[in-house]
Amino acid sequence: MKNSRSPRGYIAVVSALILCSILTLLVLTESVTSFWSRFQELYAEHKSQSVALAESCVYEALAEYEEDPLSVETISNQSIYGDSENETADNSCVIDLITFDTSARIVRIQTHAEIENIYDILYATASVATSSGIVSITSWRESTSIPP
Repeated sequence: MKNSRSPRGYIAVVSALILCSILTLLVLTESVTSFWSRFQELYAEHKSQSVALAESCVYEALAEYEEDPLSVETISNQSIYGDSENETADNSCVIDLITFDTSARIVRIQTHAEIENIYDILYATASVATSSGIVSITSWRESTSIPP
């Protein structure tokens, strides 16, 4: 009597292994993608908060300028904290520079903000009305760079 084995079981095992490895690969890919997408979402949230904080510094600088146009030097290099109860470097913006061009009646402001090691620099230009003294923003420019 001859002992012969049928290859039928071998094909089923190989097919099951191939299907199992394909499904494992798909689950692993989806898992890694969702893991990194959470970090991308967190970065986008911190980025929008950083831009908003830098914008608030621009508005704060303009408000202080409108209050006292002669105090341009004291407004520069002023730190403003996003959370007044928790004054940390991770949640702050700084009015780096404010200048007033008397001939063109233009105020130039540079601010930067940091939230969770995400930095934004804003350059704003505002014009001052000759008759009323009202300041209105004419341009914005955002720059992301190494911390100042």
